[in-house]
Formats: sequence, C-alpha cells, structure tokens
Amino acid sequence: MASKPDLYNHDFYAWTQQQAALLRESKVHDLDCTNLAEEIESLGRSEKRELGNRLHILVMHLLKWRYQPEGHVDSHSCACLLSFLTWNIASAACAWLL
Repeated sequence: MASKPDLYNHDFYAWTQQQAALLRESKVHDLDCTNLAEEIESLGRSEKRELGNRLHILVMHLLKWRYQPEGHVDSHSCACLLSFLTWNIASAACAWLL
C-alpha cells in the first residue's frame, strides 16, 4: 500500500476510500490526519460558500418576484424553489452563523 501522503498526492479518490475504511474500522492511528483535517476544513468552506450562493439566488428570485410582477413564475415553481432552498439552508444555518 502506498504511503498516506503519497496516495493523497497521486490518487485522491483512492485516498478518500482508504481514509473512510480506516475510520469505519476505528484505525485512527493509520489515518492521514494532516490531509484529512485539511480536506474536512475545505469541505466546510465549500458548504458555507454554497449556502451563501443559494441565499443570494433566493434573495434575487424574491426581489424579482416582488418588483417585476410581469416576470412571475407560477406559484408551484416558487414553492418548490423555496422548499428546496429552505431545507438546505436550515441544515447549515446554525453552523454558518457561529
């Protein structure tokens, strides 16, 4: 088996699968902790950025709906959009605000 950093640098997917397997087996001493911590932080930043993007889209749609009535989409489409965005926002809002 390739060393932890070597596998991380040459086959990221294989590295992720290896790390997941090690976590499931509770083999904490075999984890690539440095790279794993960086990837978790990166994932958190990406999720936070995505939440901001979705909030921006939501606000833009609501403003358009409010101030451009001739461009309204049907109420079902708005309800679906709001439901989708609200579900995603609710799951991340508390962590994002901390």
